[in-house]
Amino acid sequence: MKKITAIILTAFLLISSSICVSAKAYNFDGKTVLFSLTQEATQKLNKGEIEINKEYFKDSDIGIKKIETIATGPKYAIYVMTLDKYDFENVLAVCKILNKYEDIESAGPNGITVIPEYYIDKHNVVLKAGETERIKLTCIDGTAKWWKSTDEKVATVKNGKVTALRKGTAKIIVKDTLGQKYTCKLWVTSSPKLTENEKAVKSIQVKKGGCKKIAITGKAKKIDNIYANTNCAKITSSTSADMLKICGVEKGTTTLKVRVNGVKTLKLKVKVV
Repeated sequence: MKKITAIILTAFLLISSSICVSAKAYNFDGKTVLFSLTQEATQKLNKGEIEINKEYFKDSDIGIKKIETIATGPKYAIYVMTLDKYDFENVLAVCKILNKYEDIESAGPNGITVIPEYYIDKHNVVLKAGETERIKLTCIDGTAKWWKSTDEKVATVKNGKVTALRKGTAKIIVKDTLGQKYTCKLWVTSSPKLTENEKAVKSIQVKKGGCKKIAITGKAKKIDNIYANTNCAKITSSTSADMLKICGVEKGTTTLKVRVNGVKTLKLKVKVV
């Protein structure tokens, strides 16, 4: 008897390349078909409006030995069907029949099937300051209870959205409603800096009454800047700006300060002539 060794991740798993952190593995004997119900059918099942058994498939001409429940919940129901007759062509034929039922979301042949309970879609993320990344927690049943960053000077996280603030490393941790924790390691490869024509700048010269524009590279969009102006020169841009307008007030040399992303203070030496 031909042994099927394929790993089947059928459509009802809703994953393609994600890594499952917490999962159950089921090994089948080569005579089985795995199938899941749609969410609508699952709701009917939970209300007692339908029952998944041999009688349900009585008009299908499928030779069924038994049907067993693998897992059920408010939004999912997964079963394994053992067939009276086994050959690969018959298994595929049965799968085609099952996939025509409106209550069935997906059916696939036997093998080693991994059913995820909870998993995050990213485990290693590399960002530059100011960039963001969305990390998703997928739950068959349940939700994320909280998210946190182990170093909020490097990055923050809110509802899975990570914002990189300055160079460093941190771990993004999510805890689900069942108490399980999942971790994504984050590397932020740069810190905010002042630039002119994409080159770092630490000093500028501006005429009295005149202005010059300097960019902030690595600014996070939703975090306002904090400015420290002097009598000699000042920043006239809005606190949300990533392009600073530096204006000369009185002749002399001074140092302006800009607090960026709430974690990094940048200094700019300004000579007003």
